[in-house]
Amino acid sequence: MTLAGTVASMKQVRRVAAGGGLRLVVEAAGADQVVTPLTEADVDRPLTDLLAVLGEGIPPEARVFLRCGRQLIELTRDSG
Repeated sequence: MTLAGTVASMKQVRRVAAGGGLRLVVEAAGADQVVTPLTEADVDRPLTDLLAVLGEGIPPEARVFLRCGRQLIELTRDSG
């Protein structure tokens, strides 16, 4: 997966995480939105590891977002 948007800095991401504003959001048609709060410790983990925390329940057509404070970044699957 790659980031379709960017954040100002990793320092900002860590500050937001410390304040409880960093979340992984999964939206799939016909299902409830799944929101997983992330911590400062999660900031340095690979996105694939964070997605694995949610289990195998992420359908291929689901939209996955990283919410950092007010900023919403859509994560897209790499082709190939």
